[in-house]
Formats: sequence, C-alpha cells, structure tokens
Amino acid sequence: MKNEDNIRVNMGRMRGYYIPFIEVDFMDKDAKEHTGLMIVDSGTNDNLLFGEMADLCMVTKVGDEVNPISTISGDTIESTQVQFSFVLGSHQIREDFCLCNDSHIWNQCGMTIIGIIGTTFLCRHNLVIDYNEGTLHTSDVNPENLSISDCDYFFPMEIGLKCYRLPVVAIKQNDAEVVMLADTGATNNSIAKQSLKDKGFSHSYLDSKDVMNSLVGIVEVDQATVDFNLLTLDAKGDVAEVSHHDHFMVMPHHIIPSEETGCDENGEQIPPVEGLISSDFMAKQRWVLDFGAKIIYKRKVA
Repeated sequence: MKNEDNIRVNMGRMRGYYIPFIEVDFMDKDAKEHTGLMIVDSGTNDNLLFGEMADLCMVTKVGDEVNPISTISGDTIESTQVQFSFVLGSHQIREDFCLCNDSHIWNQCGMTIIGIIGTTFLCRHNLVIDYNEGTLHTSDVNPENLSISDCDYFFPMEIGLKCYRLPVVAIKQNDAEVVMLADTGATNNSIAKQSLKDKGFSHSYLDSKDVMNSLVGIVEVDQATVDFNLLTLDAKGDVAEVSHHDHFMVMPHHIIPSEETGCDENGEQIPPVEGLISSDFMAKQRWVLDFGAKIIYKRKVA
C-alpha cells in the first residue's frame, strides 16, 4: 500500500546503455549543497563511495578496519567503512558505505557519479528497480495486485539472496542449469568459457575480442552469441522455459566460484555463479526487480 514514506525517483541511462543511476543531494564539508549521481547496482552487496569523494563529502569514519572488495576483473580494491548522508527524492538517508580509495569518479550528463548503491540497501528499503517505467521506487506488490498468471516472466529472489546475498536467475540448455547474476550494473551479458564448453550451450564465437571494465582494471574477453532458456514459473507455479538468443562476453572465470559459495544448511555445495544477465538485457525485456516482494518479473502486455 502506498503512503507518504514511499520512495519514487526516476532512473537515468548511463553512457548509451541502461546502467540505471539516480540523482541524490548531499552536503560538502562547508555545508554547501551538491547534486550527484549514484549507480543502482544489484551486482554488488555493499554501497560504494568513490575515494575522491572523501575530500568533498561530509562522511563519518566507522572504525579503522580496511576491507577488500572483489571486482569483476578478479582483482580487489581496499575500502574503509564510512557513514554518508544524502537525500533521495524527499527522503533523508544515512547509510554505511565502503569508501574505495583506488576507484575513480565518472561523469555523466555534466554531473559526478559519486558511488554505487547495492543489494543490501535495496533490500533494507524494500526498493524496486523498475525497467518497465524507468523508476526506482518502494515495493507495492502483493498477491492482490500481482499473480504469476499476470506475468510473462516470474522468478523468485529468495534462494539467490540467501545463498549469494545477490539476485540470481537460472538459464538452461540440454538439461544443464546455470546460475546467473541479475546485474543491473553490467552493460553486457557474460558467461564463463568453461561453462559454454561443459554445459553444451549452443553458441557461435565472433571474430572480435572486447574488454569488460570494473572499478579498477579491465578483463579481456571473447565475444559470442548464445542460445539459452531462462527458467520461469508458469501460471500453475510449475517451472517453464523461455528461449532466448543473445550476445555474451565470454569470461575466463566464474563470477562467483565454488570456493566462495560454501555449503547450504544441508551440507550441499552451493552452485557457482557462472555468468551474469546484464542491465541492457533486463531493460529490453522490461523486467522489474522487486527487493521488497523478493521476485523478478515481467508483466504481460494487455
């Protein structure tokens, strides 16, 4: 149910791709007000504040511990924990951020991209990344206004958030299922080279190579087109498949390898995350990632 405490702000499009960002207001050390941008990134757990912002923003250091943050390139960057206050829509928010000294500031539309808000923040505030209407807003979904029969795509978030603290979806080909990160901070789909080889996905390599950017450094990757089926739930709640054909970056390693996933409460190995579904794909599909209701879905077009 909507109320005066709900957040609803427009999301922008970054650098020609649909990497969603939002505007936030904050004060500098001289109490002057600034407007900056934050990337909305479901592919990271923590909030990140780019290192150069420490000289501008009013931040409060939380302890002296230095923590490593892994990047998609397989590298790590060091961070310290700070508290940072900003205004989102009409809401004053104070949150913990990882201040990343080795990261760099980007610019977009004449404004500074000061950091990233991650999945922990999205879950805590029951927020929705809504590619259908281009907004970040408070969840208002309940069984009365959304059922599986209303959706062309429907996938629960609970298992991914429990096992990885991140939203994941599943793809399948030839009876082989692969866990994929639903990453709103990524411009391209990606999959590990070993996964294509071992899981039997129908694919065709392109002649050209490319690079994937992270907060620090780049990863050289191959390019391929891949046939895959997204797993979904049908109107009866049974598992169904939706076929797709799309472009993928072919990475040298898993996004989250088995050695980092551990075991579940039954002692079973949690599968690795072998690739990611990008923001651009989700935007074209008009997905809605609801961190309040804990579902990813696409409504049927009337």
